Amino acid sequence: HLTRFAIAPTMRGRGLASGMMQEIADEAYEAGADHLTLNVYRSNAHAKRIYDVLGFQVVEENDSTGDPGGPSVHMRLDLEE
Repeated sequence: HLTRFAIAPTMRGRGLASGMMQEIADEAYEAGADHLTLNVYRSNAHAKRIYDVLGFQVVEENDSTGDPGGPSVHMRLDLEE
């Protein structure tokens, strides 16, 4: 499960998120993982769009109860060769 994944605002738009996520996925797969998961706030449309393009699928939608960041979605990427 990935937590606190972020790209500094001044570094965005350079493909770093995609490249880093591919490296993470490759390393996880080689270590025996069959999937990655993460949560992203629904208000973070830019990050959600990147995860969609990378192939993450929404598994669950969470309301904002108890989370000061607001509603979020739980996403999963199945790893394969």
